[in-house]
Amino acid sequence: MPSNSTSRSNVRRVLRGQSASPGLALGKCVILHEEKPAVNDRVLEEAEVDAEVARFDLAVADARRELLELRGKVMEEVGQSEAKVFDAHLLFLDDQELIGSTRKAVVSQRREAGFLLRRKSEELVQRFARIPDAYLRERAIDLEDVSERVVRQLAKGQRRRAIELHEPSIVVAHNLNPSTLTQLRVRNVLGIATDLGGPTSHVAILARALHLPAVSGLSSASSLLRSGDVVALDGNAGTLVIHPTEKERKAVADRQEALRRFELELFSLRDLPSVTMDGRPVLLSANIELPVEAENAISVGAHGIGLYRTEFIYLGQGHLPTEDEQLGAYRFIVERMAPRPVTIRTLDAGGDKIVDALQGAQPDQNPFMGWRSIRMCLDRPDIFMPQLRAILRSSAHGQVRVLFPMIADIHELREAKKMLEHAREELVSQGVRIPAKVPIGAMVEIPAAALCVETLARECDFLSVGTNDLTQFTLAVDRGSQRLSHLYDPLHPAVLRLIDRTVEGSRPFGTLVEVCGEVASDPVGALVMVGLGVDELSMSPWGILEVKKMLRSINWQDAREVAREVLELPGSREVRLHLQDRFKRKLAGLGMVSRALSRGTQKSNHR
Repeated sequence: MPSNSTSRSNVRRVLRGQSASPGLALGKCVILHEEKPAVNDRVLEEAEVDAEVARFDLAVADARRELLELRGKVMEEVGQSEAKVFDAHLLFLDDQELIGSTRKAVVSQRREAGFLLRRKSEELVQRFARIPDAYLRERAIDLEDVSERVVRQLAKGQRRRAIELHEPSIVVAHNLNPSTLTQLRVRNVLGIATDLGGPTSHVAILARALHLPAVSGLSSASSLLRSGDVVALDGNAGTLVIHPTEKERKAVADRQEALRRFELELFSLRDLPSVTMDGRPVLLSANIELPVEAENAISVGAHGIGLYRTEFIYLGQGHLPTEDEQLGAYRFIVERMAPRPVTIRTLDAGGDKIVDALQGAQPDQNPFMGWRSIRMCLDRPDIFMPQLRAILRSSAHGQVRVLFPMIADIHELREAKKMLEHAREELVSQGVRIPAKVPIGAMVEIPAAALCVETLARECDFLSVGTNDLTQFTLAVDRGSQRLSHLYDPLHPAVLRLIDRTVEGSRPFGTLVEVCGEVASDPVGALVMVGLGVDELSMSPWGILEVKKMLRSINWQDAREVAREVLELPGSREVRLHLQDRFKRKLAGLGMVSRALSRGTQKSNHR
């Protein structure tokens, strides 16, 4: 509900967060605060226990009914793929650790279900908060939303109060979940700003689908503002300006009009080929985490899905997802994208990320370099084989490529391929029809893989360079560390040389090389990758048209010349200065900016 708190001052202030959905918004804000119903820590009489369990089960059923209604509303008003966001919420209602353990605790501890469910939810949310992977960490928002929905049902069937926006407003909240967003009159929502969350939250996904600018991770916006304050939100830069000056307000209005014209121009490129002026084709594909995002990829004319991260299917369940559960998600994407190719990456997670599914495995002290990803899968055929069978079964419905992550050694690749072949033999023996061949790839995200790339390229159909992990492993910098963020740089010459090594080492075998890290979505970063000879770039869907515009405006020979030049430079600072000198005028002429180069400037100042 709108807050009655007062802001500390009417002085202009700039808050910096993360871009969750691109776009600009200017207007009055409305502060939303979630009010949780009270729960009682009351010891039950023995005779009350069975009735409390029945009351809890009824509340779960009513919460499920609410979610199904909500999903239907989103399907009708937004779209079928966006409505699937709520499938994750429905999964939490079947979760044994959240729901099952609460039911058991009512019996064993003889306490009210609402108190026990909230306590269990808070425990799980704290566990999620320790997860290094941002995407998985943000699923805590969904878990809390589901548990509080059940608590409200227990509290005499309370539903969230309807939220009315009577005029166009920028919604500001400490945290926001998809349920709350769908209650709002979207036509009156100018933009979204939250203290918590990030670009992979379900709210961010819905915001992008609804074309609403959004900024997350602002820390204190909801406490610094009061409803009615004027703010300027920049979903591209990830900023929120409180009490912008008249000059800034006019600048935002001018930029909004320019952005509208620019977006129209970009969408005019949707069906044009992705090719440089001198005829060099470059495939532009999309990275996705959820099946619902396939629609976004199609809307911008993506060549296909260059990276489908499958971790979400395993998250927050008290059991490993079955083969059929996984097949349902894969098949939805493959059929929706057909005839476009879909690259499905096998599970890239470790003991710290999916504790429930790993049945209590001890987490590593350094999970980034521990028992995770392909290492875990090779040790756990009970996890790996059902996924491989599900992927192969989905390949009967469209073009599928299998991608093995975190390969450091040729023997890991061979063992993974052997298990894939075993899965194939099992399916064929059962009469399941699958294609004779499914392309196989390995991720190059460990320096060892780049340095020994010939051994991998000889036995793969394609290689996928994960520049995010390759950068942090090469530079020994955790990309999530605020203290070291100025050192994390995918345009560091050492990283670029490893990518160059990967491309050159793959050529004798005709093995396609794609780049699927953050740098691929930046116009200048993409240019450098193309200049290094990369065949395919895979990125968040909303970056595809901008990169296409840049590629269609340059000659590949020029990009190759620049790439050769930066490979010889001594450090990141020199690389960025050189790229700025070469492309600043070009970017301005195209109406674009390079986030990578802008970030590089900030880092130089930091030093």
